[in-house]
Amino acid sequence: GGRVAYVANHDALDDVAVFADVDVAGVSAYFPVAGGLDDEPAELARRWRDVALRLERFAARVKRPVVLFEVGYPSIDGAGLAPWDDTIGAPIDLEEQRRLYRAACDTILTSSHLAGAFFWNWFGPGGVYDRTYTPRNKPAEQELRRFFRRTARKSTTR
Repeated sequence: GGRVAYVANHDALDDVAVFADVDVAGVSAYFPVAGGLDDEPAELARRWRDVALRLERFAARVKRPVVLFEVGYPSIDGAGLAPWDDTIGAPIDLEEQRRLYRAACDTILTSSHLAGAFFWNWFGPGGVYDRTYTPRNKPAEQELRRFFRRTARKSTTR
C-alpha cells in the first residue's frame, strides 16, 4: 500500500535490474566531486554537473523517478574526495563543507530528472569544532537554508 524504493550506492549504478520491481530509484550520493584538496567552487560545480549527467542517464535507463537518499559532507579537509569517509584524520574545514553543499544544492535545484533529495544528517551538536556531517551551526547550514528557500519558491511557481 505504498511506494517502494531501492537505494544503490553511488558507485553501483550500473546494475539497473534491481530497479525493475520498485517505484523509486534511490541513490546514496557520496560521489567524489573534488579533484584535490580545496577545489574552487567553479570546479566543484562542474564536477557536480558531471554527476547530474550521469544521474540523468541512470534515470533514463531505470525509467523511475530518481531520489538522492543521502547527500552529505563531513566538515573536514578533503571531504569532496571521499565524502563517505568521515574517519580520516584530516583537520576541520567548514568552508570546504559549505562549498560542497553549495555545489550539490545548486545541481539538485537545476536537475529536472531528480525527484528529490535527503541530506545526511542533522543530528549532533554541530558548530565550529564539529567534524561530522551535520551542517548545524556551520556555514553549510546557510547553504541548506538557501536551498530550501529556493525549493519553496520553485514549488509555488508550478
